[in-house]
Formats: sequence, structure tokens, C-alpha cells
Amino acid sequence: MTAPVTIQLCIEVAAAEFGVSLRTILYSDRTPLASAPRQIAMWLAHCLTTKSHAQIGRALAGRDGSTVRHGIRKIEEMRAGDVAFMARTDRLRESLKTTEKAA
Repeated sequence: MTAPVTIQLCIEVAAAEFGVSLRTILYSDRTPLASAPRQIAMWLAHCLTTKSHAQIGRALAGRDGSTVRHGIRKIEEMRAGDVAFMARTDRLRESLKTTEKAA
């Protein structure tokens, strides 16, 4: 039996990858220090959970679905233009998939 990947786990993995606190991801302003890991958490949750954009946004301190869609789009654009960034985000996604299978 496998445990599904959760939005919270996506947030935690993004925070750890960027060396920021959960508080930074959840509550900070729009600086790159906060927005990049937040958007990666959104993208991971979109890729690996069955949750809606609205549900993902609520888990990220009450952001709305349009903010989540923007974050996902931004990460997809960055992945398309930067091979190293694509590899980094693929590694994060695969590590979560592996965690899910191991549970």
C-alpha cells in the first residue's frame, strides 16, 4: 500500500531544496527567495496530487487558484528554457514519486 504525495510534502520538499523555512514559502512576499520555492511547491503538487488549483492555493496560506495556475505556468516556462532547472525539478518530482512508492 502506498501513501499518496500530499501538498504539505511538496511544500516541505521545496523548502528543503531551497534552504528556506516553511514560513517563508507560506507567508513571505513576492521576492524570489520566497516565490521560487513556493511556485515549485505548486508545480509539484499539481504534478503529483489529485488536488485542484484552489485546494493547492488554500494549502499555501490561502492563495487562490489563479495564483497557483500562474505559478505552475512560470515553472513550466523556466523548465522549457533551462536544462539545469528542468533536471533539478525532475529530480525533486522523482524523489517524491520514489517516496510515494516506498511508503
